[in-house]
Amino acid sequence: MTGTWRSLALILLAAGFLTGCGSGTSTPTKTFKVEMPSGLNQAKMLLENYAKGKQPASEVSNYPRIIEEVKKTDPQKADLLEKGLADIQKNPKQARTLAAALLKKLY
Repeated sequence: MTGTWRSLALILLAAGFLTGCGSGTSTPTKTFKVEMPSGLNQAKMLLENYAKGKQPASEVSNYPRIIEEVKKTDPQKADLLEKGLADIQKNPKQARTLAAALLKKLY
C-alpha cells in the first residue's frame, strides 16, 4: 500500500513539474528610462557630501570626467570646479570647508 502512495505522489510531483507555474500568460515588460545627472549636478552632489563631512574616496578618479561634462555646458564653472576639486584632492582633511565654499560659487 505504501508503494502505491509513493508512486501516486511521484506521478503528481512529476505532473506539477511538467505543467510549470502560472497560467501561461506572460506579464508585459516594463521599460524604465533612467537619466544620468548632468556633470554639474554630479559635482554638486559630491560637494554636498563633502560639505556634510564625507571624506574624498575612490570617486576622485571620476573628477576628470565630471569636469569634461561641465565644460560642455559651462566652461567658467568647469574651471572653478577643476581648481576646487584639485584643492580638495590635495587637502582631503579640509574637504568640508573647501567643498562648502566651492558650492557657494557654483550655485
